[in-house]
Amino acid sequence: MKTIYIARHAKSSWKNKQITDVDRPLKPSGIIALQKISERLKNTAPGLDAIYTSPAVRATHTALIHARYLDFPENGIEIRNSIYEQGKEGLFDLIKSFDNNLNSIMICGHDPTLTDFVNDFLRIPLDKIQTSAVMKIQFHSDSWSQIQFADLEQLIYFNRQETKELKYAKTAS
Repeated sequence: MKTIYIARHAKSSWKNKQITDVDRPLKPSGIIALQKISERLKNTAPGLDAIYTSPAVRATHTALIHARYLDFPENGIEIRNSIYEQGKEGLFDLIKSFDNNLNSIMICGHDPTLTDFVNDFLRIPLDKIQTSAVMKIQFHSDSWSQIQFADLEQLIYFNRQETKELKYAKTAS
């Protein structure tokens, strides 16, 4: 069984127009929302084997908060430029490259890449994954490189308002 937690960064600040996109920080309200979601994740994300994040400040800060709540060592978080620089195809390539000793991973990143990635699995696509939200995608597979749409077992959406199981497609869209 392989499980991916797709985590969109928390709300970020656009207050200072001089700050580059990669350096934008989180808003305090985003941190609070993220903490609430991470608290709900505690029961469903035990024993993460890895957390990968974009190099953007808002994504790395999001990864750190999740790590703290989920008892994952902060120094174990890996920064991957491809999460920031490439689209959903790059995300699929990254996932298919994971070592099979890893069974439960989290990826912290950005839209539209994350929504595009998740929508490939859904019968009814989402307009957008909310900031701070996490999608849990679970597969009946022992190999990251062999993950297929037909292997999908569960897809759960943790957003600011609720936690809900979504209907997923059995084949690629």
